[in-house]
Amino acid sequence: RTHTEFKDMLGYHRDKTGLPVVVDFYSRSCGPCVSIAPTFHSLAKELAGKAVMVQVDTSRNYETSRECNVWGPGANDLGSQNRH
Repeated sequence: RTHTEFKDMLGYHRDKTGLPVVVDFYSRSCGPCVSIAPTFHSLAKELAGKAVMVQVDTSRNYETSRECNVWGPGANDLGSQNRH
């Protein structure tokens, strides 16, 4: 997902659905990230319709990571949608 698509998705959920967005900043080379991936995907299914769960690969999407003040993988964000 591009940075523009990410920002559009946040805006859509802020303005249209009101659903919270949970962002998992990960990397395939991050052991803890790989370990929690099944739990994250399980939560995404469980919370469908109640929250939006998205993943951002920090090694591929530098712009989104930097704008969200994430400097490495293994970060999660459940923050105000107004700040992104």
